[in-house]
Amino acid sequence: MRETLISIVIAFAMAFVFRGYVIEGFVIPTGSMAPTLMGKHVLARGESSGYAWPVGPWEYTGGFQRGVPLTTQTRVEVTDPITDAVVIETNARLRAGDRVFVLKYLPILHEPKRWDVAVFKNPATPENYIKRIVGMPGEQLALVDGDVFTRPIGDDVSAPRRGPDAWRGGGWSIERKPERIQRSMLQLVHDTAFTPPEPGPEYRSPWVADAGFEGLNSSRAIEKTAQGRALLAWRASRSIDDGYTYNEVPRSATFVGQAGVYPVSDIAVTLAIEPSAEGAVITPELEARGMVFRATVGPGSIVIERRVDVDGTPEWRTLDERPFAGLMPGRTTRVEFWHIDQAVSVYVEGELVAGGPEAGAYDLTPAARLEASTGRDYLAQVTDRTTGDPRVSPSALANPSLYRRPSLKIAIDGPPATLHRLRLDRDVHYQLSELRGSVATRGGHPEFFPTLDNDRFFVCGDNSPSSKDSRLWRLGDGSPDPWKADQIDPGIPTLDTRRLSTSEVNARDEAIGTVHRDLLVGQGFVVYLPAPMRAGPVPVPDVGRMRWIW
Repeated sequence: MRETLISIVIAFAMAFVFRGYVIEGFVIPTGSMAPTLMGKHVLARGESSGYAWPVGPWEYTGGFQRGVPLTTQTRVEVTDPITDAVVIETNARLRAGDRVFVLKYLPILHEPKRWDVAVFKNPATPENYIKRIVGMPGEQLALVDGDVFTRPIGDDVSAPRRGPDAWRGGGWSIERKPERIQRSMLQLVHDTAFTPPEPGPEYRSPWVADAGFEGLNSSRAIEKTAQGRALLAWRASRSIDDGYTYNEVPRSATFVGQAGVYPVSDIAVTLAIEPSAEGAVITPELEARGMVFRATVGPGSIVIERRVDVDGTPEWRTLDERPFAGLMPGRTTRVEFWHIDQAVSVYVEGELVAGGPEAGAYDLTPAARLEASTGRDYLAQVTDRTTGDPRVSPSALANPSLYRRPSLKIAIDGPPATLHRLRLDRDVHYQLSELRGSVATRGGHPEFFPTLDNDRFFVCGDNSPSSKDSRLWRLGDGSPDPWKADQIDPGIPTLDTRRLSTSEVNARDEAIGTVHRDLLVGQGFVVYLPAPMRAGPVPVPDVGRMRWIW
């Protein structure tokens, strides 16, 4: 018995050490990282499309049905994102959040990296939060048109730390995501694989086709019927924006304070084509931020070009050109065209074949990016005070109507062909808060963006419109509580009534909205129990959605 007891004690000790220093399990409570990681939600399914998507429980609106506890509600009324049809789920069940394993951060062995999905202690509360790390120590960070820009702090004390000139200076670079992480962050806009097999008269594809195509509104396989050129274009009335189906608000709910919807120009088009003969050519073309990009995928080569104006005359300039054998007749080939993080890329069967973060990239400072995204003078925008001081309230830059909407079309030349799948995704867009009276968006204005020194990190949720993170934490909910200030940030003044010096105010302002290294717990790396569904007294795990976290 003594040996057995000793073995049990050792096993418990090892388990506690393993949990404390190696791997620990957490449950996702909210939808701030949806759909990458799911908090509480209901899984809805379109009857005609077959598409299934998660929808949040709307606790902030009083629930799906007012006066009915969330755990017992069974009727959900939502909109199918594929067909725009109203879907009524009469037997819906509220699912719990995903359960994830987190690999602890240990000095030297496992350090935090940009784009990690990290669990950390909230600076102002004892709660565990999970967000994505977008800003690292030793840099300044700006959020412009949904993308992340950084520059190293360096030793140049003459470089402006804030103000209009700060975003116009050198040293800025856009932070591009590694391909695997980028693919995990893409958000579906539309997929013809879910075209209703028997669509009703109200269904309209978001794509518009000329006479060269058949089946766009009635079949999941689109036919190019004749030799020559046929054209597909994204319907102008269908916005490519950062709306999330997870955040849909029920029609019966009265909800004040919903975040705005911003146009998104960082997109990925996927096309699976089966030509009937040799000579097929695909030419996707995107107009975004006042620029035009196109890729020509055909026999002999893949060419990526950008249109520029030379003395008022448009001229195509080659960004990258690579050899390509061509699209094989009788064989389906998956071609992807990306315009993401200021880079144009072409993938064939999942492999990068042209462009990318080096050959297909173009560089803009935050100031130049703002002018390109809005078509308006940079200085006039950042000095506009019509909405108040950008350090305490949303600035003029938070107005979604300022930003240009993208335009997309795809030309297919050559023999008849079958398109088995046409899919459009968009990137995560770190939006600005546009609501009057709410807090300003940290990082969203040259008068209010962070300098990350002293082991500080900037974090954001993938569900940007519904994430309380480094962008929106304010004095009180984003500043250190007394215990953490004493143990972790003894130089940072806490929220109190005493008068602060200018240096103390600056130090406090730089700390609010950031996460100190000592508050980081670890990196989420696998969903080991995806969102169990409560179909009765015993939760039923959805094992088909076990996955790695990127």
